[in-house]
Amino acid sequence: MAIPKQQEREYTIEDIYNLPEGERAELIDGRLYLMALPNRIHQKILSFLHLRIGRYIGEKNGSCEVYPAPFAVFLNKDDTKYVEPDISVICDPDKLDDRGCSGAPDWIIEIVSPSNPSHDYINKLVWYKAAGVREYWIVNPNNQTITVYYFESEIYADNYTFKEKIMVNIYDDLTIDFSQLDILTDVTSAPYPIGTIRQMIKETDGDKFEDIRSLNQELTFDAAASEFSKRSIAFGKTQMKNLGIIGSDGLYTNLGLLLSDQCVHSIKVAIFQGTSKSVFRDRREFNGSILKQLNDVYEYIDLNNKTKATFSGLDRMDTRDYPEDAIREILLNSIVHRDYTFSAGILISIFDDRIEFVSLGGLVAGLTINDIMVGASQARNEKLANIFYRLRLIEAYGTGITKILMSYESHSSKPEFIATDGAFCVKLPNINAVISDKTSGTILT
Repeated sequence: MAIPKQQEREYTIEDIYNLPEGERAELIDGRLYLMALPNRIHQKILSFLHLRIGRYIGEKNGSCEVYPAPFAVFLNKDDTKYVEPDISVICDPDKLDDRGCSGAPDWIIEIVSPSNPSHDYINKLVWYKAAGVREYWIVNPNNQTITVYYFESEIYADNYTFKEKIMVNIYDDLTIDFSQLDILTDVTSAPYPIGTIRQMIKETDGDKFEDIRSLNQELTFDAAASEFSKRSIAFGKTQMKNLGIIGSDGLYTNLGLLLSDQCVHSIKVAIFQGTSKSVFRDRREFNGSILKQLNDVYEYIDLNNKTKATFSGLDRMDTRDYPEDAIREILLNSIVHRDYTFSAGILISIFDDRIEFVSLGGLVAGLTINDIMVGASQARNEKLANIFYRLRLIEAYGTGITKILMSYESHSSKPEFIATDGAFCVKLPNINAVISDKTSGTILT
């Protein structure tokens, strides 16, 4: 239940201690979030949860302790992350002192404020996961839903309603029966749809996917560091901040997620027999940092980019199925310009007569097929494009389409570009599929 205070300067824990009587606030990395007064429904839910959890711990003679708000939680040792969760359950007594809790509680419950739901759904989700909270519940009185995050599970998000019993993950036999809550309001018991969550993120962090805080803050960058090192480019914390991998709040952004070894987006490649998708010859899915995916996918396509040799007298002429420049440019453009707000991966399909690249997102608003054919270019992911430029993988002049067309300049078959509202497709014809119809004496190598 916090509203960001207009930023006048960088705040410290001393500003928390010096707040006027009756005022409460939370502090994250120099930014102060003023806390609104809770309403009756909020307090009724808070009392219900505190009594239910406290009774369970007492009956089990448990070592954990439960504290309702206001209760001070210092998420890190330097006091730059101070919060007051609605419910805090702490199982390590060494974390408790006269100030409150120093370190991450095992279980936190937040009751959503109607004035600023994104604080609980977005900001605190990131902060608590990064700090080491094991379980996080978001209770929403407005639509009577509970979102449960259990960070020790690979699939850690579940949604429930106030009509259900919910199992607590950090305990073996504790359930919370929300149907016992006598709250009668005219609401629809449905979790926020993904569109609403995305809108919350945009309102909090802006419209650009790259700049939004990554929900996963446990990121490593082995593959990215290797690529920067190969080109003798520094890749430390300072560079990561300058490039936008780390945001102004000190947290990893979605750009960082894309470059990290934990990147959730993938590229799928399938090889089909013949000219349709009836029979698979092979299929692969490539994961990890998008820089690693770039290298791995290019190598895999190159392995399947066959060479045919023709002879003119004694002279041998080798021709690959697909020009290497064309493959390289399309692959780079697919990665740099795709819309990463969609979860589905880039799809590459290899047939006997063509190869197709499909990436989600369509063209950037305002551009048409005719525009890109004459060299117009606008990066959807500007910071990602900048990194690829620094790594000397792409140029900054919109030359990719031109290079693809030039690689087919001496061939009768030409690449095909298709743009829809939600996707962009490039089809490259197999040069040798055409040549083999017109020449004899070909040798497959």
